[in-house]
Amino acid sequence: TQGSLLQHRAQLELENPPVVFISQGAKRPPTRCVGGSGQEVRRPVSALSEDLPPNLHLLTLKIPGWKYHSDHTVHIEHLDDDEPVSPGPDLGRVLIRLFHMYEKDEHPELSQPVTMDLKKLMSPLGEVMNVEERSLTGVWAVKDMKRWDWMTQDMDDDGDAPSADEDVKETMENDYTVTLQPKDIRTYFVTFAPNDHVTNSFNC
Repeated sequence: TQGSLLQHRAQLELENPPVVFISQGAKRPPTRCVGGSGQEVRRPVSALSEDLPPNLHLLTLKIPGWKYHSDHTVHIEHLDDDEPVSPGPDLGRVLIRLFHMYEKDEHPELSQPVTMDLKKLMSPLGEVMNVEERSLTGVWAVKDMKRWDWMTQDMDDDGDAPSADEDVKETMENDYTVTLQPKDIRTYFVTFAPNDHVTNSFNC
């Protein structure tokens, strides 16, 4: 049990070593201006409101480099227009990808499902207005996806192709709460209030 815990932590530290940034004249860690009655108040910057549980890993947190419509069909239609959607980034939305590091029954506690409130978790970046689960690549909304039903036993002589009739199950329990099962990798678009551009969270 302890060996399993050390194995995953050590693997993360080996594959994701700390990145050191050096700037001229830097004498304090990155800070964020909170403001208030003309007086500058500063505190350490973090994109997350709290540490993730020890069995979760933050694989991706970024602003996609394109304006991607949540409805893939609509996005494709815009690409065929004479005036397609601007390719610039949407600064009011981030892509977050979470990974449950443990196998089922690998650890008595850390192999359990994990539930997270993404609205609370992402609050340092702004007021969360919407959370949408996406495919692993971020291209498709999970609610619009179908999972292939592969015939692995008793396949008929006709060799029919697999069908895509089974809906892909979403991990969202409500508008902002998500649950990851063991070894899940889940991707979400998190959209913030119109005036809360993500870049503003790190500017004075």
